[in-house]
Amino acid sequence: MFYLIIAVLLVLYYFFMASESVKNTLRIIGKVGLISLVLVLAGMGFMALLHAPAEFYVGLVMVLIAILALRDVLKLSVLPRSQTQIKLAAYIKSKFNN
Repeated sequence: MFYLIIAVLLVLYYFFMASESVKNTLRIIGKVGLISLVLVLAGMGFMALLHAPAEFYVGLVMVLIAILALRDVLKLSVLPRSQTQIKLAAYIKSKFNN
């Protein structure tokens, strides 16, 4: 509780009483702290990804193969027969063509 009171007092001092040079210094310290926090969280996320089960990686490979298969099917020269198939093919092509 004591440290919470000290933190509130420091924040109030920062907003109402600190000079511009102190505010600039604290902004830089805050930015460095934020960047280091993001780097640490990114590293922890990468480590968690390395510890994922094998099924996760198999699923990723299957999704990649499905996307490549859809791309190859869309490149076929046979035209669809019904209007629904034509609309579906146009929709899928619009999603894969950038």
